[in-house]
Amino acid sequence: MKRDVLIVNGMTCAACSGTVEKYVSKQKGVSSAIVNLILGTLTVTYDDSLSREDIAKFIEMSGYKYGGVFDPNKDLNTNKTNNRLLIIFGVFLAILLYLSMGGMIGLPSISNMIVLASITCIFSIAYMIYGKDILKVGYKSLLLKDPNMDSLVLIGVVANFIYSFINLILLYLGYHTMNNLYFESICTIIYFVKLGEAIESSGRDKTKDAIKEMVTMTPSIAHILVDGKIKEISIDSIKKGDLLCAKEGERIAVDGVVTKGESHVDNSFVSGEAAPVKIKKGSKVLASSINLDTYIEYKAENIGPKSTISEIIHMVMDSSNNKTTVEKKADLYSSYFTKAILLISLITFFIYIIITKDFNKSLTHFVSVLVVACPCALGLASPLALMTSNNASLKNKILLRNSIPLEITKNIDTIIFDKTGTLTEGKITLDKINNYSTISDENILEIISSLEHLSTHPLARIFDKYNYLKVKDFKNSSNGLEGIVNSTKFYIGNTKYIEKYVKIEKDRDASFYLANEKNVLAAIYVKDKVRRDASKLIKELHNKNIKTIMLTGDNEVAANIASKSLGIDEYYSSLMPKDKIDFIKKEKATHKVMMVGDGINDAPSLEEADVGVSLSNSTSMALTNLLR
Repeated sequence: MKRDVLIVNGMTCAACSGTVEKYVSKQKGVSSAIVNLILGTLTVTYDDSLSREDIAKFIEMSGYKYGGVFDPNKDLNTNKTNNRLLIIFGVFLAILLYLSMGGMIGLPSISNMIVLASITCIFSIAYMIYGKDILKVGYKSLLLKDPNMDSLVLIGVVANFIYSFINLILLYLGYHTMNNLYFESICTIIYFVKLGEAIESSGRDKTKDAIKEMVTMTPSIAHILVDGKIKEISIDSIKKGDLLCAKEGERIAVDGVVTKGESHVDNSFVSGEAAPVKIKKGSKVLASSINLDTYIEYKAENIGPKSTISEIIHMVMDSSNNKTTVEKKADLYSSYFTKAILLISLITFFIYIIITKDFNKSLTHFVSVLVVACPCALGLASPLALMTSNNASLKNKILLRNSIPLEITKNIDTIIFDKTGTLTEGKITLDKINNYSTISDENILEIISSLEHLSTHPLARIFDKYNYLKVKDFKNSSNGLEGIVNSTKFYIGNTKYIEKYVKIEKDRDASFYLANEKNVLAAIYVKDKVRRDASKLIKELHNKNIKTIMLTGDNEVAANIASKSLGIDEYYSSLMPKDKIDFIKKEKATHKVMMVGDGINDAPSLEEADVGVSLSNSTSMALTNLLR
């Protein structure tokens, strides 16, 4: 299957996008067709029996203009020319309305009716040329038997023009007066439709600007090393494996791995982390990151659409392709709305004809219903509001896989948190030592450091900063360590491990213990530092009547301490990933659940929840579930 994002020009409302979607998607060989009205694109998936040229023909046959393959680097600019034309035709409309209606309120105007009528007729033709794109799309939609807003405008304008032109001929012959001419109405209708398009376009332009800001973060050129010499090349020319370099202050061109040099990089745009990250040989660097300190060399890995920044851009763009329930309903109602308005206009016309016998008034009401009852706002309000929300989220370093979570989140009444790395920083530190022996605390730490120095357990890194002594007969098990230091055998481990050798009488809630062959020498407590503002967040959630739950793989003691310090409603400890999934499934039966997690083991839980949230410093597996 092939997938393309193509530009579709001429779409102005949800009915327009619905026409394109329905026509293209029903063609043989097309798997799916999704219009992004905000960006003016069609994302189409199709099989090998079709080519891109075939899809382009389908777009043209649906009544709209094919604009080529969408390129974020080129196709996110606003069209200033249309805004200038809008101003020019706005001035002309003001002049026209003055000429045609000024005399009604005593203002000086053209007294010759034939001259005035001829001028307004010429103006109306000019405005129809100005709005030819609207009229053309409306005509093609009628041919496809799928009328849209432009079809309503077309019918109203054509009806007005034919009626007015006939009366203009009669005026030339001396039979009628200016009261039966509605050329200025044609100009007004077309202008205000164009004005509405411009207002809608300004909203879409804000979305384009946000995406364009991301696109321009990646440099257009890079510096490559060829035979030891630095050459400047286009970023499009970079291949995987090329050796690149970045001087102080330059942006990294593509994702890669450092091969030479040490520096700090600013990854804030990609990761949201404000603090510079130290890099050295073997470290990964991301496209668009800024090299802050010194010259480095790096090998290109992920380039073009596979780079981290490109994936983020496509994630943001794709987020507006996934339609929420509200958007789907708006699209459905818009498609019926247009046909209903056309029917109501005809009914209005015939009722007025029957009651008043006045064709002039009947036509006026017919056209008024057509052009006033416009489905544009109905179709554009929801996607525009959602894209605005996406932009606000993006500026606050929140990436949305799609817009659906925004619709679900308002109903969330339960938030489940992982502990380590989510509510806490995931950095274990020494809290306190309860020393029962005559050995000094300094020597206690020295003994612990000596044994932990030989261990691969993550907790061992807490004691790296302390001195360590030579150890003999060292043994490492899943629950503890043992070895001889200064001719004395020591044991370090949890309750279960230590009680195989000596009895524990105090501090049975300690993280682990140091013992010799006769007694427990000390109880050691470690802690995971709570994230800044985590307590404030929990309080704010409680103020909103949102239940908070903590699920963790840590032991009961650690979970209890963290839960009490944060004010969590409920907590469950010593859980495996499957246990978390089962808990979320059970909770979802009666509540709308959001899961906030960090790490690969949280990815299944994030997927299971109604809304999954992963923090910016999470592992890549968890990031794939970011606000999904």
